[in-house]
Amino acid sequence: MSEEVKKTMIDDMLENIKLSLRIDGDDDDALIKLCAESSFAYLKNAIGPDEDFYKDNSQVQLAIIMLTDHYYRVRSATQDGKGAVEPDLGTKQIILQLKPAYSQFIKEKGSD
Repeated sequence: MSEEVKKTMIDDMLENIKLSLRIDGDDDDALIKLCAESSFAYLKNAIGPDEDFYKDNSQVQLAIIMLTDHYYRVRSATQDGKGAVEPDLGTKQIILQLKPAYSQFIKEKGSD
């Protein structure tokens, strides 16, 4: 997926991300997009590099929304001196489900 396609995907998701964050205005759009792009990179590193897998995948979109929410709200590696703040369990569960789906996708893509 080219950089332009990734940005288009994030732009298409922006309204849903803002709904999830309960943000009405456009003041934080640049920060939200940065968080979403970082979320996509996190998923790609955790699951696998073939970007065709990520297109039109509702679980991927949900994981991006959840990670973006996390990155937007927790803008530091620590919070209140309590140490590292990790993404929630729901995001990790989605990643664990996507890993075998990615492996199957690669197998099917290779057999075409």
